[in-house]
Parts: sequence; C-alpha cells; structure tokens
Amino acid sequence: MHFGSLAQGIVSGVVMGGALGLLALGVIVVFRSTNVLNFAQGDASMLCGFLLYVLLTHVHLPYALAVLLAVLLGGALGLVMDRLILRPLRGQPLMSSVIATLAISMILSGVALFVWGPYEFAVPSPVGTGGVRVGSISLGYSSLLALGVVAVVILLLTLLMQRTRIGLAMRATSQSARVAGLLGINVESVFSLSWVLSGALGALAAAIITPIYYLDIGIMDQLLLIAFAGVVLGGLTSFLGAVAGTVLLSVVTNVLDLYVSTQWTSPILVLIILLTLVLWPQGLFGRRSLISATHGLFARPQGGSPLQRFLGSGRRKTSATSLLVIIGVVLPFLVGSIRTDQLTQVWIAAIAILGLTVLFGFTGQVSLAQAGFMGLGAYCSAIVTTDLGFPFLGGLVAAAVVAGLFGLALGVPCLRLSGPYLAVATWGFGWGLPTAIANLNRLTGGFNGMAGPEPSLFGLMLTGGRAKYWLALVVLAVCIAAVANLRRSRIGRAWLALRSSEPAAKAMGVNITVYKLLAFVVSAMLAGVAGSLYTHTVNFISPQTFTFWNSIFYLAAVVVGGMESLPGAIVGALFLVMIPQLVAGVGNWQYVIYGGALLVVIRFAPRGIVGVPDQLANLFIRTGRRQQLTTAEPLGDPAKSS
Repeated sequence: MHFGSLAQGIVSGVVMGGALGLLALGVIVVFRSTNVLNFAQGDASMLCGFLLYVLLTHVHLPYALAVLLAVLLGGALGLVMDRLILRPLRGQPLMSSVIATLAISMILSGVALFVWGPYEFAVPSPVGTGGVRVGSISLGYSSLLALGVVAVVILLLTLLMQRTRIGLAMRATSQSARVAGLLGINVESVFSLSWVLSGALGALAAAIITPIYYLDIGIMDQLLLIAFAGVVLGGLTSFLGAVAGTVLLSVVTNVLDLYVSTQWTSPILVLIILLTLVLWPQGLFGRRSLISATHGLFARPQGGSPLQRFLGSGRRKTSATSLLVIIGVVLPFLVGSIRTDQLTQVWIAAIAILGLTVLFGFTGQVSLAQAGFMGLGAYCSAIVTTDLGFPFLGGLVAAAVVAGLFGLALGVPCLRLSGPYLAVATWGFGWGLPTAIANLNRLTGGFNGMAGPEPSLFGLMLTGGRAKYWLALVVLAVCIAAVANLRRSRIGRAWLALRSSEPAAKAMGVNITVYKLLAFVVSAMLAGVAGSLYTHTVNFISPQTFTFWNSIFYLAAVVVGGMESLPGAIVGALFLVMIPQLVAGVGNWQYVIYGGALLVVIRFAPRGIVGVPDQLANLFIRTGRRQQLTTAEPLGDPAKSS
C-alpha cells in the first residue's frame, strides 16, 4: 500500500473523528451530569441540520446567522426534553430516562420523515469546495474548518468546567447530585444546562458534518453510534478523551478499509473495542475515581408494594403467566390469519425479551447484543436443518447451544465491565455480528438472505398459521416455566443478590464470576431459541433482520413490560410488535405515535405495564386514607369532658 494513501486515510480519519467529537462532547456533557446516555442526540442534531439547510437554501441567510439559529434550536430542544420529559422521570430508574431518549428519537425521526422524506440533501459549505494539498495529502477547507471548530469547542468547554462557578457546579453534580444539593447547588438547573449544552453541540456537529458529507434523516443516528463507542473508548470522564476516542476510532476504521477488506472492518473494529475495554475498563483516558458515579445507570427500584410482590413472586407469578398463556391458546379462534401471524411473532419476541429479563431484570447487567444472539440462532437453525438435514428440534437445540457458547465467549471479557462500558461492549458485538454473517455468503447467503424450512414435529409438518402460532406459544410456555424454576432456585437467589449488591453477594459466598456468566449464557440461549423459531415460522432470514436497533427495542420492551417480571416479557412483546402494526396505516406518523406511546408508559407506569394494578391499588389505598382523615371527628376538649 502506497504511503500517500495511508497518510490520506489517517488525515481523513482525524477530520471525521474530530467532527464526530462534537457529538461525543454532547453525549458526555449530559452523561457526566445526569448519568443518562442520550439516544436522541443524533435525531436532535439531524433536525437542527435540516433547519440549517432550510435557512441557507430557502431563506438565504448568512451562514453564521443560520448556524447561530440552528444552535439556538438545539439548545431549546435540549431544554424542552429535560423540562417536559426527563425531569418527571428523575425518581425512576435511570434506564427509564435512557428509554425515554429513545422514544424522543423516534418522535423527532418521524417528524423529519414526514416533512423532508427519505431523501439526501446537500448542505452548502461556508468555505466552498476548495482545499489545500501537502504532498500526496489533500485537505478541504471544510475539513480544516471542522478541526478548528472542534479545537475551540474543547478549549471553551475545558475553561467552562475548570475556571467557572458553573463548571464547578456541574462537576460537583456529576460526583453526587445529592451532596451537591446539600451544598446549595441548584441541581435541576445544572441538569437543564447540561441538556442545553448537549443540544447546542449537536446542532454545531450537524453544521460541521453535513457540508462535508450529506444530510438525511438517518446519517446523524449512524454517526451517533460511532460517537458512543468513541466516548466509551476514550473515557466518560474526559472531554479530550471523548474526542480522542472518536478520532482513534475513525483513523483505525480508515486504515482497516485500506489494508483489509471493507467487509471485515466492522467485526475487526468490534474486537479492538472489546480488547481495549478489557485492558482499560474505564477507557483510555477515563479516571476510576469518577466512574463509580456511573454505575447507577441501570439501577432499578427495590422492594415494592404487597400487590406487586404478590404478582411478581414465585408460584403466583408463574400462575399469572400461565393465565396469559391459556388466553393465548384460544386467540387464533378469535382473530384472523394476519393477526395470528403477528401474534406468533409476539411469542417469539417474548422469548428473546425473556432472556433480557434474566440478564437485566434478575442480575442488573445490560446487553445490547440480544438481536445478535437471535441472529446466530436463526442462521444456525437454518444451516443445521437445510444443509445438514436435521429435523426442526435438532435445529432448535443447536441454535440454543451455539448462541449460549457465544454468550459465554462475550461474557468472559465483559466480567470487568459495568454500566455504559458493558453496554458499549455488548453493542459492539451486536453491531459487528450482522456484517460478519453477511460476509460468510457461501454459508449464509450474504445480504441476499437464507430460506428456512417449514417446522415439523415427529413427522408432522406444521405449515399453517395456527400450527406455527401454537408451536411458538408452547416453546414460550416451556421457556417461562424454566426461567421461573431458575428464579426460585439457588441460582435465582444468587442472581437477585448480585443485582442488589455485588459486594454483599460476594461476602455471602456467591461466586460472582460463575453466576454472571451463567446469566449471559441463559440469556443468549433464549435469544437463540427465538431466532430458531423465527427462521421456521417466517421461512426467510437476512442480516438486516437482526440489527443493533432491534436489541435496543428489546431492551425497551423489558422496561415497558416490567424489568423483573415474567408476564412483563409477554406484555413488552405485545407492545413492541403490535403497536407498530396497529398504527401502520398512518404512514410516517407511526414513529411519532409509537414514540409517544412509549413515553406515556414510561412516565405513568414506572414499574412497567404489569405494575399498573399495583399503582392503582396504592392510589385507592391513599385515597381511602385521606377520606378517613378528612371525615374523622375531631377529639373533644379534655377540659370540657372533665
């Protein structure tokens, strides 16, 4: 490879990484103050990019004024998100706020899709299309401007955090919001300011990135995922580290594209990220002294009221789930064939979500690789039954075993990780796996996909919609019964102890390593089973079916249904699959409606939909007590009574 090409690739990677650094800085500003990973950052930035495009091409404003208005819009969006949506969620588990940002992302994406459509737009550059050339390296004026802006922003943010009272308040809040409040700091104002800064940085990122590349409704979301990885790679406690992480990631990507086939860039990049996080769990430039404040990102509420404990404990919980399954048996006789097929996918999704209930709800570990494990199971089952000639049950077992082994392989390097670092490590696996599957085109059919045979049991072909429905329902019932038994066993008690407090569990003799790995394996095996069922009920699979965003939606379904509830897995699957189907007739507004419904559930059902009866019972109890207090007769005067 010519040295000039390598040098050009490195320089281009530095430019791209620097531009992504603005998105990364927006992520880190919010995270350091609130511990929330903001999935709406990309779509908010995209919306500001479209405003910039309109102001430049239709209103014909000067570039500086257009950028200023876009930055103001970004700050305003951040303020609105914090005040109207995220502030009411402060007392809930932080995962609720994370899923809320995902819902906001869907709403903003739906609005942009309705207004501008799925088209690409060219945003004018303020410095034209020229550039400079040094030897074999060329650098456009837009790229030079991007590097200058990033350098200035890093300097200003560093001065803000180190030399001003506002920065001191933000740093104190990032350490402990409770202690900061006791010291007289207005914590809510600090939170709002963080969201405003994040929105403004996202708008500035759009103003820098879109003239270099292009603008559409998906570009900033794609870049946000790389920015997330760069932030964690560099360290969540350092502005300079966040930018350095995105730059390093972009440079390595370009070098891999030059020296390795571009088809394998993503999988190799994932291995590099995993290896880096294993060696430096706090990131390359992060500090352990601040990382402890991030461990509450995926915390969940403990305890609960008597009704919640009644519905969520032991045999009663299994009975409630069994009731749902019995109702499910008769549903095909009450609905048409289309709804029957949709409900089949509900049961399959519920199995995958059940795996996340084990990992996240029982042990407190998060995974963004569930769709990847599901894809492994799907392809394994298709290959075993189609190429090797095994029956459906053989494919189902093989899918569970292979997915479980990959879950073990991912769990081992993730043992030292927690919070957002664990999330990004599992995200990397889920991000790179579809590309790896597509590259094995002789085995998997590549991006063209692969057919899956009809399922059969003991020589009986299950070809009809109802037959596949009941097959999925029976497998779901078996999986629920198995997980319920695990939860009541010594293994389940160890998992719950891990979720409550790892140090306390270790003091009680719980082998942290073994039980964490076991949770990863069980979760992956359930995803593999779901993938096998998907293959043989839909009869076609492709890498695009098992993307990272599917993993995000599965995690959202766990929160919507109920984080540690087995019936919640079914309810979450119903929400995940059926709501989009019910609103499919409204066109692009379906994203707005789905995102809005997700926000309503998170806001008014903090323990998930299965916790709503518990909330209503508490409401009735409190109302009854207030009525008793207001209607009670006052005590007589002791002096008069004597």
